[in-house]
Amino acid sequence: MTQSLYRRHRSPTFAALIGQEHVTTTLRNQVIGKTVAHGYLFTGIRGTGKTSAARILARAVNCLAVKDGEPCNTCESCTAILEGRAMDVIEIDAASNRGIDEMRSLRERVHFLPAMLTTKVYIIDEAHMLTTEAWNAFLKTLEEPPDHVVFVLATTEPQRVPETVRSRVQRFDFRRLSLEELGSHVKSIAKAEGRDLDGDAADVIARAAHGSARDALSLLEYVVAFVPEVDGHVTAEAVRAALGLADPARIGALVDRLAAQDAAGLFAALDELFDLGVDPRQIVRQVGELVKTCARTALIARGESVDGVDTAALPASSWVELLDAVLKREATLRHASDPRSEVEFLFLAALVTLDSRNGSGEAVPLAAAPAPPAAPAAQHVVKNTAAPHPEPAEPVVDTHQAAVVEQRVSTPSPSTGIPQGNELWKQAVERVQRVDAMLAGIMRDCQVEDMSQGTLRIRPSYAFHHARLTVPEKRNALLATLSALNPEVTDIEIVFDADAGKGSASTAPTADEVARQVTDLFPGSQITKSRLRDPSFESSNRSADTSPSPAE
Repeated sequence: MTQSLYRRHRSPTFAALIGQEHVTTTLRNQVIGKTVAHGYLFTGIRGTGKTSAARILARAVNCLAVKDGEPCNTCESCTAILEGRAMDVIEIDAASNRGIDEMRSLRERVHFLPAMLTTKVYIIDEAHMLTTEAWNAFLKTLEEPPDHVVFVLATTEPQRVPETVRSRVQRFDFRRLSLEELGSHVKSIAKAEGRDLDGDAADVIARAAHGSARDALSLLEYVVAFVPEVDGHVTAEAVRAALGLADPARIGALVDRLAAQDAAGLFAALDELFDLGVDPRQIVRQVGELVKTCARTALIARGESVDGVDTAALPASSWVELLDAVLKREATLRHASDPRSEVEFLFLAALVTLDSRNGSGEAVPLAAAPAPPAAPAAQHVVKNTAAPHPEPAEPVVDTHQAAVVEQRVSTPSPSTGIPQGNELWKQAVERVQRVDAMLAGIMRDCQVEDMSQGTLRIRPSYAFHHARLTVPEKRNALLATLSALNPEVTDIEIVFDADAGKGSASTAPTADEVARQVTDLFPGSQITKSRLRDPSFESSNRSADTSPSPAE
């Protein structure tokens, strides 16, 4: 079995570490001046050379022919360390050796003199995984180790290392590698392996690695295995096919359709990407990168185009809002069971949001929307205004009218598979449940009355449900969900019978009703103990206590 690329091509010297000159220069000078510290903390994202630098330092302090602070890698000491035969270079994985017992053992062994080298070097990887007790046991040894010992702690999460430890060591931050550095590194490694990469192909791999050299070499190894070795040439198209990436031109066309609010063209372009087998997560990630660039361009050099997208098509505020929506959706896609539907919902919601804005980028006031039909005098219609939170009360609804309304909204639409009425409301509840369980619970207690001129009329069952639905954030989120399911819905009208609420305000809900409301608001919950009192039961007891006895 062959070694992975990142193991075969580890940096042998400080000079070979790419992108970390601020670290390697300091370490070389310390080796030259024989001022190597007793403890170091190497921090940075994965794949930036922390462990490689620790191993180079271990060879440099033990090298028999060190030159300019660099190990020769040919003497007996360097060869023993490279081959893993040196007993005095100890690498500890703190993720699996994180307890106090391991640190006590280390504290006892650290005082023994080196067996074959001049300096013992302890490399503790993933140091942030050590427990508090382990750190406490290790602290005094780390502060005052023997002269023949050097500690190197490597971690990706320095904030989890105790401050008492950070103050006792020298900290070096390994920075994220740039696209140019990664692209050049990948191309040189591919050439050493007998494969020729296009410049664009190396850039695609570098961009997908997100600043990690190890990730870049792992991706290169996968690409090399994917592309048939005919002439050893690897193109950018082959890399995108191997990694499930989309052509930037297609992503540009997708964002351009979105900016132009061309729904038909947008979903046609999106379907083409899905048909090509592009990963939905990669689509969202690439769209996010392009939208971010468009937002910056719209702020700095408005009017310029980016990858075929006219940044002047939308104001900078809309680009920023789109970027926020894409980033949030990218986070939820990691655990989504149906990524394609999530991506489609992202673009549906974005189109609805853009459609509700005018050319200046300001939100269209709700007052400009078509006026809803006049409500009966006994009803109080509230649209997008806050309301007080009275005690919940059962609404007074005419049973005959309710039956007529139920029959009307349950009638399927003659149009195609667009949900209508109760089916539309049911699907909206299921979709809202994924992001806001409390709002979904409130929606389950609402009735759909009718829809006229794009306005869907709904009636909540309780006063506090009505108050929550009229909160602007909840109302706008509900409207966006309904519009995504049925584009005919352009507004919602929340109808609540205020007189009925006042007339029944004195009648408090029973304990069973309150318990049912709680379980509806928190689906999946179970009430194991309750201190609620039933008012009807108490009133009946009070009347029985005050009634005259037969003797009277």
